[in-house]
Amino acid sequence: MKSKVLEEIERLRNAGEINEETYWRLKRIIEKPLEIDLGKIFNKYRIFSDSLVLDIAAGGSGTGPKILGDNIIALDISKEEIVEAIRTGAFAQWICADARKLPFKNNSLDFIVTFVGLAYISGYGNKLAVLKEAYRTLKRDGLMLLVEPEIPEECQDYMKYFVIYKGEARINETILGISGADITQSQKLLAKLLKEAGFDVIIEKIGTLLVITGRISNKT
Repeated sequence: MKSKVLEEIERLRNAGEINEETYWRLKRIIEKPLEIDLGKIFNKYRIFSDSLVLDIAAGGSGTGPKILGDNIIALDISKEEIVEAIRTGAFAQWICADARKLPFKNNSLDFIVTFVGLAYISGYGNKLAVLKEAYRTLKRDGLMLLVEPEIPEECQDYMKYFVIYKGEARINETILGISGADITQSQKLLAKLLKEAGFDVIIEKIGTLLVITGRISNKT
């Protein structure tokens, strides 16, 4: 089966919207997909759409809604990214808002998830603000789940081709890229951030991806 992403970059090349250098760079990235069964991960932690689930930074690829269904709350700061997600079939209860100031009451959510979402939030203080808001809005027995890439300290241009599954079903494919001088994400850094926000942290490594759970043990 031909990749839809490859078809799209070929269309962009033929239309003159990307140059040859960009085309070949993207083509090389597509040749090395990072495959992950996100449905299996959600099932492991019993994250289902009949609970109150928030997906942070869900726009663009719309991966969370495509796995969990249209009953979840999906949040993104960009209207354009929300429109793009909906255009590709990511139906959910969409909210355009800043994750550093979540529009939800204390102790109101069962689960908060993000798929390569924290990587797009630059700066230690901004990442911490998002995680503190997650802690505030989660119920006392709630869970935060992050699936995030490890990005080396020297890297200033991270780009990967993700193929996402729900069991045997191929649900989504997308190229995700982050550029800048301060995009590093290490296991140690992410653990520190979640602990500072108040979570008990467990980290599992799947290839170059980190599956991180933040649980609440002493919330008053």
